[in-house]
Amino acid sequence: MKRLIISIGLALCALVSGFGQEVERTDTLREARIVADRVRRDRAATQTGLQKLDGSLLRRGFAIFNTPDIIKTLQMMPGVAGGTELMSGLYVHGGDGSDNLFLLDGVPLNQVTHLVGLFSSFNTDVVDELDFYKSGFPARYGGRMSSVVDVRTREGSFDQYHGTFALGLIDGRIQVEGPIIKGTTSFNVGLRRTWSEVVTIPVLYYLNKREFENYGEGRSDKMNASYNFSDFNLKVTHKFSNDNRLSLNLYGGEDRLPVTVRTASSITDDGVEHWGYDSVKGRLQWGNFLASLNWQYDITDRLYLETTAYRSKNKNIIGARLSMWDWDGKDVYYNIGEDIRAHTVTTGLTANAYFKPVEAHHVRFGALVQHKGYAPEREYLTESEGTSSDLKFSGKNDVQFKAWESSLYAEDEISILPWLKANLGVRGALFSVNGKNWAKLEPRASLMFRLGDNSDLKFSYSEMNQFDHSVATTYLDLPTNTWMPSTAVVKPMFSRQIAGGFYTTASSWLKITLEGWYKTMDHLYEYGGPMAIYPPIDSWETLFTEGRGKSWGAEAGFEMEWEKITAQAYYTLSWSLRKFDDFYFDWYPDRNDNRHKIDLLANWYVSPKFELFAGWHYHTGNKMTAVSYVVKGADDQGTPFTRFEIYDRPNSLKLPDYHRLDIGMNFKRTTRKGRESTWNLSIYNVYCRMNAVFAHITDEYEDYMTPEGYYNVRPTGRSVAEAFGLIPIIPTFGYTLKF
Repeated sequence: MKRLIISIGLALCALVSGFGQEVERTDTLREARIVADRVRRDRAATQTGLQKLDGSLLRRGFAIFNTPDIIKTLQMMPGVAGGTELMSGLYVHGGDGSDNLFLLDGVPLNQVTHLVGLFSSFNTDVVDELDFYKSGFPARYGGRMSSVVDVRTREGSFDQYHGTFALGLIDGRIQVEGPIIKGTTSFNVGLRRTWSEVVTIPVLYYLNKREFENYGEGRSDKMNASYNFSDFNLKVTHKFSNDNRLSLNLYGGEDRLPVTVRTASSITDDGVEHWGYDSVKGRLQWGNFLASLNWQYDITDRLYLETTAYRSKNKNIIGARLSMWDWDGKDVYYNIGEDIRAHTVTTGLTANAYFKPVEAHHVRFGALVQHKGYAPEREYLTESEGTSSDLKFSGKNDVQFKAWESSLYAEDEISILPWLKANLGVRGALFSVNGKNWAKLEPRASLMFRLGDNSDLKFSYSEMNQFDHSVATTYLDLPTNTWMPSTAVVKPMFSRQIAGGFYTTASSWLKITLEGWYKTMDHLYEYGGPMAIYPPIDSWETLFTEGRGKSWGAEAGFEMEWEKITAQAYYTLSWSLRKFDDFYFDWYPDRNDNRHKIDLLANWYVSPKFELFAGWHYHTGNKMTAVSYVVKGADDQGTPFTRFEIYDRPNSLKLPDYHRLDIGMNFKRTTRKGRESTWNLSIYNVYCRMNAVFAHITDEYEDYMTPEGYYNVRPTGRSVAEAFGLIPIIPTFGYTLKF
């Protein structure tokens, strides 16, 4: 047990001190059918790059760990890269992952993952629908520059009570809805939480007890740890009339990981053995809380108004304290501690109007005002106890920014001719922080040409600005990552994108989508400071270097539907490049520059009691920076250097191509009380492909014979890359009951 405790303690220390390994969430094992051509009055039909996902299909039950996941569904879409396996990355049209706008009932969320990326924060049990924009952004969206993920939750039933209970290998979920006042007021509440403590607490109690029985109190190791995450969603809706309703929306999501590790050690002094403890205490905590009040009112048959007031808070907390014991005639302790806290609070008010003066014009206009507070801080402590001269050194770094972001927009969807429709809009944004004002104008335009009853041709142009920056020193989605505003030194990020596509319903069973895009990105920022898990926040503006990016490619989607079988085939051909003059003089590939991406999905509805799913996923390997040459040299005195390394360019090495097969099956039955129950069996990575997560660079050696006639080895001056895979085959099962 001592080795186990020491290993866990070292792992926690490594996380806090800057050594970590990137982990990506497993992909969800289920199909979410794209609901194309679903026209609602609050949805534009002319946009390129728009895909609609229906909440009922997100909840089909095909999911790793029995937890359907929105972000994993989006990773299967063309034009989207998922990053490293088991992480929740969403890299859209060459984006960096921090440039996606996530909205929950119209309110922005900054932190959208659990368990360092294994799960997303969206509970599909309460999701009604989702709009995903990769290009052709309507003027009503702003604040991020690569994609928009607009998630809407369901209103509760106004007539009857019902719900869902689900239990998987990692977590449990329950959702209940029904009337508060029948026909007038309803609620919909969802709760998701891990139950890992049910296993870890008894196991650790048993191990600690056995350790105590074997070695006694003064010589036994001890460990206490628990992890849990939770999500809570509540929607209460009151209908004043069919045209006038008010909704209260609450969301709270949090991860908690407290760990205490104690290891015993001894020192012999004058023949007497003295015992003490080294210990590590750590705490990780991160999450979101939001509250919003939404009012929807149909003023007339042609004028609709929606107003939302909200408050959204994101917090990240990470701390560790290392205590090392020594003996100097008495107990001596050396303590090192660090606490990192980052809070981002947004309070906002939006007003959106939809006006249809005539059938040929569908006009939208609105305004947004937000107050944002950014407050990262870092405290550190070094002290000694029991020494002849006690040492204590502590300090604190913190910065605070208060910013205002406001915007106005207008867009008009115009039927110019029976075969030509346009969505023309403009968004004006103003960002003010510490006396610096950034004013931006963002034109948007989309055109749709009808080529017949079943085919359309679309083109779009959009400009997007992003005033918030994710301050992170690694690609990991860690609690140490924080958000900071654009300042007089750090410019807003900016993207310009053109896109076009051909869309056709080729037959009653086949839909085809062909799209292409070209996108440029300016004022991108990469960390260029000293190696650390958390950047010095009081000088972060000077530690990030500015650069540019560009991305282009083509997408193809084929959706097929027969009586009992549905299938989708998606293909992406893409390029994603970066140019940071401080790193390299020319353009170089982004780490997620995957040239080819293929996703093949199929569902077979064998019978009302049984269905099958299969999904095969492929993309060319991610990029990483590797040594290009190893050169030997000597100093002025002729003393040879051991070696020095030469790097040709960033991201010069391509990891092996990625591919895997997932399968799943649902067994359905009706209980004696008439309730529907489902057993789900899912197998991730069926043929156990150990896809490369990282690579290790080593020197290459060769055999040679010495002048004395002995065989020896020597470096060739070349390097060899060895890739490592971590994720094997993962079978999971779960149970879902509808009541």
